[in-house]
Amino acid sequence: MNRLTVTTFLTSMLLQLPLSFSSPVYSNPKPVSLARIGCKSLPGAGFMTGGFRGYQPINQDIAIGLEVHRAVGRFGNDAGNGGIAPGKGPQITCRLAEPGQSSRFKTLSLSYGLPEQGGEGAWVKGNTAKVQLTIYLDGKSQGSRTLYLNDTDTWAINIAGRKSLAMTAECFNQSGHTCPPVIFYEDVLER
Repeated sequence: MNRLTVTTFLTSMLLQLPLSFSSPVYSNPKPVSLARIGCKSLPGAGFMTGGFRGYQPINQDIAIGLEVHRAVGRFGNDAGNGGIAPGKGPQITCRLAEPGQSSRFKTLSLSYGLPEQGGEGAWVKGNTAKVQLTIYLDGKSQGSRTLYLNDTDTWAINIAGRKSLAMTAECFNQSGHTCPPVIFYEDVLER
């Protein structure tokens, strides 16, 4: 066999190999939705009878301000229309790691907003509603963000080494009406 034949043979064999780098060394694991890690609603302020409470996965277009977002989740309680009743805000807690281990995730990326119209109906125009969203890691507050009607926001939270995540929402409304649910259009846990 001459050298050209061996080179041609080896080249043809290499070209037949898959060009995929799907081994764990090369691949970046897919992000996971907050809705898929089994968060639990907490009783107490957010507990209402019937319907949903806490974080509910959804897949629908919802207008927030002058934009339409593909919603992946809503955070509220069954206050008659899925919104957040003043003094009865939803609370959830999520396990980020098995007992005795730390989180396999590094970052929680949230994009969310407060719609003027909810999935179940309109909120009062000129409503003075605002919702305060608070995040806790291992039981300690990581801060709060306040949303007014038609506001959107993003929040990236470092969750490396943490065991649990909790989220609460509180409605403040001078008129005493229910606030809309917080709508999430991104809720990604990244490794």
